[in-house]
Amino acid sequence: MGQRTIFGQPGIRSYGEILSEIFVDSVSITEATVEDTTHMAIFLITNLVLITPLLVVWASLPLLAVLPVVFVGYFVYAYRTKRLSAGLLSGFFVLSIFGANVPLLSGPGKAYFSIYIVDLLAVVLVSGLIYQNGLNWSSIHESKLKTVAVLGLLTFVCWSYASAIVGNGPSQFASVLFAMQQTRYLLVFVVTIFIVNQTSVFVCLYPLLLSITGNLFYAVAEALAGHTFGLTYLGDAGGRELFELAIGPLTLPTGLYAGGFVGGVRELIALTLLLLPFLVYWGVYGSRRVTTASALGILSVVFIIKIGETDAGWMASIIVLALTAAMWLWISVSERDFDLLAGVAVSVSSIVASMLLYQQRFYDFFAADSQEPATGTSNGTTGGNATGTPTGASGNATGGTGGSSGDGGMSVAEWVIELFSYVPLVEVDTLGVRLSQYAAAIELLLAYPFFGIGGYNFVLVAEEYGVPSAMGVHNTFFSHLAATGIIGVVSYSVSVLAVVYIVIKQMLQTRTRRRALWGCTLAGLMGFHAYSFWVVIYGWQTSNVGLWLLSGIAVGAFSVVSSEDEEQQTSESSVPYVS
Repeated sequence: MGQRTIFGQPGIRSYGEILSEIFVDSVSITEATVEDTTHMAIFLITNLVLITPLLVVWASLPLLAVLPVVFVGYFVYAYRTKRLSAGLLSGFFVLSIFGANVPLLSGPGKAYFSIYIVDLLAVVLVSGLIYQNGLNWSSIHESKLKTVAVLGLLTFVCWSYASAIVGNGPSQFASVLFAMQQTRYLLVFVVTIFIVNQTSVFVCLYPLLLSITGNLFYAVAEALAGHTFGLTYLGDAGGRELFELAIGPLTLPTGLYAGGFVGGVRELIALTLLLLPFLVYWGVYGSRRVTTASALGILSVVFIIKIGETDAGWMASIIVLALTAAMWLWISVSERDFDLLAGVAVSVSSIVASMLLYQQRFYDFFAADSQEPATGTSNGTTGGNATGTPTGASGNATGGTGGSSGDGGMSVAEWVIELFSYVPLVEVDTLGVRLSQYAAAIELLLAYPFFGIGGYNFVLVAEEYGVPSAMGVHNTFFSHLAATGIIGVVSYSVSVLAVVYIVIKQMLQTRTRRRALWGCTLAGLMGFHAYSFWVVIYGWQTSNVGLWLLSGIAVGAFSVVSSEDEEQQTSESSVPYVS
């Protein structure tokens, strides 16, 4: 045994001892502080969304040569600054929404399974938790609501496998791949609960939100450039262009390409709905520097939603901002702190900014009084082409939901479309296809009420129900209804509702900043689920991981600290980077 050094630090130690020290320091997550995890998150995000693209796109260095340097540098920096545990936690929450993956299995239709970075880091964290203190299951059992939230998702996952085994659908293999993906969400949900129980809310929350913010700014840069930067190994999936968008002197292509490292732009939009209310939160409580960054973030969310050409995302963002404004108004009045009305002002201003990008929609709506109300336009169409016809659809507004009724009147689908056509700013050109999907899901429920047809099988039978081929159900709950039957969708809904109820309880039981924090969490979750009512979000891996990470943070925080300690912990979380 001789003199050994590691990263410039001498010591008479074997390499085994050094590796053991590194492992122990890395998994000692109880020692991670909010300041350290936030610092490491900013360091990692800056390297990934700024330094790496500069080196690859402008310096023309190969990405596969740059990435090892970035990650080794991150590890060395964490070791030298004695932040190994904070570095591991930050890496988990930052990289969890990156779409970088290694494909393993591919099934029929849209079924697939890949290994993502979050899978590997989750396994490492579970090993660390077991090594350090074991998995403290009593932290979940301490509350019936926490137990219901976890058991609901666990039941859904198990029922997904049961549906695959029963095999009512044409492909059992596709059903198994679907169930494996749901297992990923359960894993990150439970791991996050355990991490929050051993650290704090902000140790987990800030890296996640900062990662979404970093990806958002990267996507804005892509949109301003008018094309993807092509860093596919990090998850930059690219995508097709749709229409041209004129903003002042700028003419930019809208489309699916500007998704950051999350994947496509609409996957990113789902995550920005979780982020949006927290940007308002930082705008209210942050320093001048943070307030400026928050305003830029809000404008970036509004801009990227328009680039993504998704009415569902736009309306969901309006819901998020309206709920956020209502929350700030309630807190301001109930606690007689009228300085918090700034949150209302920021939220309302954000809605106005959003509507300015859709001003042509207002002109078209009020100019169409003498025209057929169900006629679509190309501006802001979700998944449509320039003529207003749904992409991949036959153009029949009612899809496969049936023609006119027997007495010559309108069918249910036509009546719904007619009703929505009178709602200002809402375009109905793809509504008929969605209604046909929902009707098909209900038919499948009636045919296979207990186990459904298995996940990822709907696209294989869609044409039999008058739905365009290879098109999944644009609604998470209807999709799960067709895939797993009544037991599956009920268990999933119970888990979602338990999380929402936990957030509401924490919002009602706390005060001021912590109350606003949980109010923002509630607004984000409601916006995400509203968005999931109109898109195929259940197949978007990174978006769903983000949902269950935030849900795990909320569930893990429930009953962890007493109400007397809430305000103290909130103030302690006010690190310079975000306040």
